[in-house]
Amino acid sequence: MIQIREYRESDLDRIYDITMKSFDEYFDPSVFNYFRTQWRTGQLVACDITDRPIGFISATKLEGRRARITLFGILPEYRNMGIGKQLLDAFRMRAMMEGYVSIVLEVRTTNEIARRFYRHNGFMETDILRGYYQDGGDGIRMVAPVQNNQ
Repeated sequence: MIQIREYRESDLDRIYDITMKSFDEYFDPSVFNYFRTQWRTGQLVACDITDRPIGFISATKLEGRRARITLFGILPEYRNMGIGKQLLDAFRMRAMMEGYVSIVLEVRTTNEIARRFYRHNGFMETDILRGYYQDGGDGIRMVAPVQNNQ
């Protein structure tokens, strides 16, 4: 059974571990507390039965009642079990309750699995971002309404 809850400072080491196993870029651990100061309720974790984080969404606020998912990761051994969808749905509900109307995110052009997941969950690819990532890789901006009618 999976529980979705807000990120706690005590989750930092575990969230950092998930990040290092989920992304091919380096992130300073302080970025998570920075995002938390920007939007405390926009940081959600999925936990196993022992309350150990196995996935997370980290988001920030944008102008125009838009939310931006900055990081979204699930431990590899928990992927393809519906946990990402549960996290995204919980995040959408949170964003809707706080008055947001759309969600923006960026994903690598080469990450077809993530692109397919987001498209399946109502996101549309809107822009190609040349050289967006630290290693010069290209990104794609994706946008979706907070309320997913799919």
